[in-house]
Amino acid sequence: AVDPTGTVDIDDYTELLKKGPALVSIMSVNNEIGSVQDIDMLGGMAQEAGAKFHSDITQGVGKCRLDLVARPVDYATLSGHKFHAPKGIGVLWARDCSPLKPFMVGGTHENYRRAGTHNVPLIVGMGQAAKLILRDGEAEAKRMRRMRDDIIARVLAEVPDSRVNGQGNGAPHIISLSFLRTEGEPIIINLDALGICCTAGAACSSGKHVSSPVLTAIGLPEEWLRGTVRVSLSRFTTEEECDLLVDSLVNSVRSVRNISGYANV
Repeated sequence: AVDPTGTVDIDDYTELLKKGPALVSIMSVNNEIGSVQDIDMLGGMAQEAGAKFHSDITQGVGKCRLDLVARPVDYATLSGHKFHAPKGIGVLWARDCSPLKPFMVGGTHENYRRAGTHNVPLIVGMGQAAKLILRDGEAEAKRMRRMRDDIIARVLAEVPDSRVNGQGNGAPHIISLSFLRTEGEPIIINLDALGICCTAGAACSSGKHVSSPVLTAIGLPEEWLRGTVRVSLSRFTTEEECDLLVDSLVNSVRSVRNISGYANV
């Protein structure tokens, strides 16, 4: 379980570890609300309980500290496109002596861990992207945090009955905003028409309203959940684009609320 900020509940986690799991897997950074977990503490607790510890570090690469060798992590996975490597390439990192059963056999590639011819162009592309992140990542993360904090402050100031989800000091590039009794999908459509790509906190599947498991887990009430918009920033995002986002988002929320009669509720 997690608390209202999306942080792992330590009491619940402690009880789960008493059941003797062989493997514990926890995201380092949540992709929807940007909550950052204390991997040092959680990984250490898992290992003390006799479990191997895995973390999906995809959203943390280039934005948060990831010194895996010095941390209580046995396995880690990441997707290259999240730090501007080519799509279709990723990494499974395994500490020496950690058991790893191949899921694809028939060849000697990668020390018998994964058979199949290597995709050299994608590997080289990811390697170059990693070099750029090592060189510029820290400075870019600070710049993204300044933009993130500015967007949140301005939207909350200009839109009544709005809130931010997640931790106040969460990941620098992810913003989850909710607007009370306001449908998120029309907001997303309005922003898309202006060339701004965002996602909603709920999606329609086969005509059914499907709520985000993450927002549900943090206890976000339905009247807030349906009006959730997720924004993500990158090292290529500009301040001018952030200004356009804020103005467009504020106007879109007002427009959707006017149509739905929000002011009269």
